[in-house]
Amino acid sequence: MEQRAHQIKSHKEVHTHLCHQYQNPTSSWYTWEVNQKMNAERLSKTKMAALIKTSRSALDRLLDPANTSVTLHTLDNAARAIGKTLHIELI
Repeated sequence: MEQRAHQIKSHKEVHTHLCHQYQNPTSSWYTWEVNQKMNAERLSKTKMAALIKTSRSALDRLLDPANTSVTLHTLDNAARAIGKTLHIELI
């Protein structure tokens, strides 16, 4: 349990950093994660869009931290493409 608490703290620290750095922290988090995968695997935007099962223009919206019109469906597909799960929580 102690290790899990450390992971949550780390996630909160990253989220807080992103909140201060960007207008839309949720989109910004995915921007960073998707860019990491694209760079690590040397994927073009076209190939990444195919992995996310979306259009190139939808990927461009996802990669734009100022864009708040990204759909939950796109976020869910992006999470799956990078090996993560989308989790939404109301606090």
